[in-house]
Amino acid sequence: MYDVFEELLSQGKVETTRLNSLRVKLHVPCQWTCNFCHMEGNPSSQPIRNDKQFSDVLVRFRDRFGFTEVHFTGGEPSIHPEITQFIVKAKSLGFTVKMTTNGQAKHSRYFECIWSGLDELNMSVHTLDPAELGKIMSPPKDAAWGKKALEKQINLIETLNGKVRLKINTCIGETEQPAIALADFVRHRDISWRLMNVLEIPEISYASLARACQTLGATPTRASVIRGSSSCSIDMRCEDGFAFKLKLIQPHFLEGMCANCELRIYGGCYEFAYGPRLEMERGMLMVRNCVHRDGPPFSLPIHAYFSHPIAQELSKEL
Repeated sequence: MYDVFEELLSQGKVETTRLNSLRVKLHVPCQWTCNFCHMEGNPSSQPIRNDKQFSDVLVRFRDRFGFTEVHFTGGEPSIHPEITQFIVKAKSLGFTVKMTTNGQAKHSRYFECIWSGLDELNMSVHTLDPAELGKIMSPPKDAAWGKKALEKQINLIETLNGKVRLKINTCIGETEQPAIALADFVRHRDISWRLMNVLEIPEISYASLARACQTLGATPTRASVIRGSSSCSIDMRCEDGFAFKLKLIQPHFLEGMCANCELRIYGGCYEFAYGPRLEMERGMLMVRNCVHRDGPPFSLPIHAYFSHPIAQELSKEL
């Protein structure tokens, strides 16, 4: 897919924007156990507290980097007991608020989030095949489990469509078939759709994405690069006007963190410097800068982060 990106670049069809979003990992618990989930780099973090320190940290990210968006993740953020309070807090500080979900909580929970000010809900829908969904779990679940989980997702999509900005995220690994099956589902509901690669198998995953686009008859129209992040995307469009995005990961490094990293030198770094993530560890609010490695400078306490070369470098990029 990078050759497509380079072709768009040569045609002057690549837009550059800036990183403006802070990902907040509220807690670890989730009803699902997707085998490709990186848990924002930390499978054992603690629940974040909705206290003054949390508010102060959001303000510091807003004022230091010009961030305008807070993106709640997990685990599954919708089942955090204080999710609505977190949304209200972020909105009161002037942030746009997004949340990623598996769509398994009660409908009332999502409406509470919308009433609290949630601007966008990103739902992870990776397949419409119950058996395949079960196989994604670790340990695997059976098709009966997958059927119930998919029914919850589809019912929620039908209920919320038009009531909140809704986006479907689909991770594609070894095969393009889930994306091809999902295309008609999304096409007839006028919902934003984004196809994503599985980090640990980039070549295989990107090949599947390319085959999916070919089968759907989708061609690239433009691309976007996010300055200060490894995230970029390609806009795809079919002949009938159906459009969706491919999310890609481009090599992007912060030398204050990546200069002597063995994963960078010898291979094995798949997400690069994506952007800061807020989490709680050992009773402290931490900023995680890398999903692959632990300890400083890959994960830093708040009191150390804003004076660290990583933060200074990010400021210059933005």
